[in-house]
Order: sequence, then structure tokens, then C-alpha cells
Amino acid sequence: MAVVDDDRSLSTTDLARSWESIPELRRRAHKLQLVTFTQENCINRDTVVQNELVVTHTLNHLGTRVGVATLEVHVESFYALMNIPIPRNCITIQAWALRRMISVYNAVTRRPHVPREKGLRRILISQGFDIPLESPPRSGPSSSSLENGGAEGHEPEDMETLEEEEGESESFTDDESVRLELEDDDDESVHLELEDARSGSNFDQ
Repeated sequence: MAVVDDDRSLSTTDLARSWESIPELRRRAHKLQLVTFTQENCINRDTVVQNELVVTHTLNHLGTRVGVATLEVHVESFYALMNIPIPRNCITIQAWALRRMISVYNAVTRRPHVPREKGLRRILISQGFDIPLESPPRSGPSSSSLENGGAEGHEPEDMETLEEEEGESESFTDDESVRLELEDDDDESVHLELEDARSGSNFDQ
């Protein structure tokens, strides 16, 4: 849902307002870092944990099946709400990275195991999964698993394949990482180097 403010040319979305209500995300915004990266050009489980607040609020408002174009609207709305100018390529990169983080989250929900990372467990709990916040003891088998059932214990470091909403799929490495890659209207892949987005901006790690 978007609320049009008379003094702004861009509609402000509910998700943008939700992000803006969080002091940490307001601080990030001044560095053009609504989304931050644990490794350059890489999205993995650690990236999801690092962006826990962004991901949680995105899931709360938009769910797990959302496209890059939609996320671009919300990212742009967030910076407009804060009256912070941002290059278009920064908006695209952050929206694409957020979409990939949701893909990683979706992969976690398909595993039968409770994730090790406390940040991931908090996200799962926020989405209604009945799992413990604290990790089970390592000395014995886990008593918890995701509500869809399956083997107990922590997840193995195996290959994970994520099915995209667009009908495509992408294979993650054993740390479930992907490189940022965009598809244009001609279905050509375009690798985005973060340095390109940083040029002329404060998009620093």
C-alpha cells in the first residue's frame, strides 16, 4: 500500500515507513546502505543475518514471492522518505540483493533443520515457525526441526538449489552464496560490480 504525501512527488510505501521507523536503518540510509554486504558481490546466509531487520520487515509486508521491480519501488520510496538522493543503480543493486536474500530465506525454510544462526531463527519465528530461539545442545540430537518436519539436527553444508518465482533456478554453493546478477529485458545476464554503483556515491561497506 502506498500513501501519497502532498509534499513529495514519490508515494511512500508502508514498507518504506516501516524501515524508516528503525534507527539502525535510518543510520544506514545516510551511507546508502539499507542493504549491506558481508562479502563483495555475494549473498549468503551471513548476509541475511546482517540484514535481519530489512529482511524481516520485507517478509512482513510483501511475503516470500516478490520481484526485483517491486522491491525497487520500496527501496526508492525509503530513500525519498528520508530525503536522501540515491543513484538509480544503487537502488537496483539493493533491490536485487534483497530479492536474493529472500531466496536464501526460502531455502532455509525448505530444510528440515533449525538453522544455526540466531538471526535466521529470529526471522523464522517472526514468520510463524515454532522453533526455539536458542540453539539445541551440540552434545546430543536436536529436539527441534522446522514445522514442515524432517530429520533433526543442524543442516548439512550441502548443495542447495533455489527455485525462483520467475521459473528459473540457481544453484548455490555450499555456503549458499550467489553473485549479484541482473537480467535485462532481453534476458541477457549483466554482472553488477559494486564499484560501479559506488562511483559518485557513498555506497561503502
